[in-house]
Amino acid sequence: MKPSLLAKLAQQGADWFKVAKDAAHGPGLDGQLDASWPAHVTFQCHSFGAAAQYWQALHVREAALAKGQGYAEEITRVKAAQAEATAALAVATAQGMGAQQTGSVTDLQSKLASMLTTALADNRTIYLEVEPELESLPPVKGASPVKPTQPSLDIPAGAGDPLLATLLPGAAMRALEATREKLATSASVVEAEAKQVGDFVCF
Repeated sequence: MKPSLLAKLAQQGADWFKVAKDAAHGPGLDGQLDASWPAHVTFQCHSFGAAAQYWQALHVREAALAKGQGYAEEITRVKAAQAEATAALAVATAQGMGAQQTGSVTDLQSKLASMLTTALADNRTIYLEVEPELESLPPVKGASPVKPTQPSLDIPAGAGDPLLATLLPGAAMRALEATREKLATSASVVEAEAKQVGDFVCF
């Protein structure tokens, strides 16, 4: 995949986790969830944000090499990615997350440090461009890997009964089974009593 597309996919992940983070701290859920859940979505939000800026930095470097200008944007993007990665690892440290959870972000930090060193050296000795402010750059726009579609609840004519129409909730099924057992027991009692009456009459 092209870096530009990977940047968009990563940004979409960051956007989704931001929605989850805001919901976790919003009315109705704030203080109701275990603290690890808001921390997890915050960590993921920063992690995906770092990945988005990393891939965008690779994309703008390719574009700059093709156009012969715009090299300094890579520096700004890499620094933005580093800030997001640092924020993610700060959350991880506060929550005591292990290396299995933070390994990908730690690896990304190493790549970013190497990229920044090279980009700074190249810009200082070759390109001599002014580093743009992140706010002056177009934001990375997220792109979903799938197209959301509204499901249809209409049942086509001749399709028969709706799927799972005969199923009941667990509580209702248990109540139904208990009723069946009671009826079976009552039927056995009545049958036994009827037999006794029949034996008495015959005698």
